[in-house]
Amino acid sequence: DGSRGAHSEHTIAITPDGPLVLTAPA
Repeated sequence: DGSRGAHSEHTIAITPDGPLVLTAPA
């Protein structure tokens, strides 16, 4: 399934220091 590469499982948290990208465990 090649679509998995295009749709990354990421959660973006906005912190006072700036955006923080949290990668979901595979």
